[in-house]
Amino acid sequence: MKKSEKEFLDACLGRCKGNELDILKSEKCVCAACGSVFSAREVVDWDNWETGSSYGLCPQCGFGYLIGDAFVGKFEEGFAPKITNYLHAQKEDDPADSWYRFCELYMSRSLSERPQNTALFVEFAIQLALDLDEYRFLSDALKIIAFGTRDYRADPGRIIELVENGPFHANQKALSILGLVYFNNQGNGSKAVQSKKAFQFTRDAALLGDLTSVAFLSSMYLEGIGTKPDEKMARALLANHSPRALAVPLEPRLGADLTGAGVFLSHYADYILFSEPEEGAPETNYRDIIRFYLLAKQLLIGAGVANEEELITLIDKHIKEAGTHFTETGFDQEMI
Repeated sequence: MKKSEKEFLDACLGRCKGNELDILKSEKCVCAACGSVFSAREVVDWDNWETGSSYGLCPQCGFGYLIGDAFVGKFEEGFAPKITNYLHAQKEDDPADSWYRFCELYMSRSLSERPQNTALFVEFAIQLALDLDEYRFLSDALKIIAFGTRDYRADPGRIIELVENGPFHANQKALSILGLVYFNNQGNGSKAVQSKKAFQFTRDAALLGDLTSVAFLSSMYLEGIGTKPDEKMARALLANHSPRALAVPLEPRLGADLTGAGVFLSHYADYILFSEPEEGAPETNYRDIIRFYLLAKQLLIGAGVANEEELITLIDKHIKEAGTHFTETGFDQEMI
């Protein structure tokens, strides 16, 4: 490569940061990351606003390596593959920075609306975990593989390969997802076999400290899913963790699962609300019901749920109804 050509390509890549004005003045853009050529009007996402030196993100791949024709003039034939190959040659030693940045943008929803980016997110998240022990995005990627999205077809078999028989066999979140795959009968074998595996991997995840799995495992013991029913073990699991600690990982389900009947359909709450009372206690444990609804209300406030006010009103109604059963001493929230 001639020195003048190298200098030109270096100048193009150097112009990628803080190129907002270039792009706004351009008719067409080239993405040095993926080689796409498109109208400059398609660039609608920007990064680095806070520094006053913003740059455009590719509408195809999401990376910030855009070059506008306002800077280089009319694109010569072959310019796109040339600049792409040049960039990738420089990045071969450290692709992880680009993977991590892409995953951050995807999780911030800057890129998640584009169907092709879901598959890229999944692969980059897995590579970050495998190559760099960076697990920040792994759980979300495995959920996409296991259960699919509108633009990604579920592939539970790959979860089994990656977790049960693969490199993530000791990762608590991965084990939790694998347990759900078998619980939903998405694996191989009869329903009884898959129930046992669901119990096995959920237990493994719980032992490693995954609180969602602890809550789920208590229900499996209570209902005898994949194991013999053991109410004592179910109660012991819950007793070892505070209600707030167990409720936090279940928070995203709250808005969807609290129905007009006031039933919170998580396994943990099912157990708390409908467990048999201790000997000598009232037939219905209204104290536990009130405690749960107060906790649910705390989780809802500020959660951004679309019908947040409606749900809080519903919760207040159930708290009031349960409170009327404290006929002798009255109901004092401070004692909960």
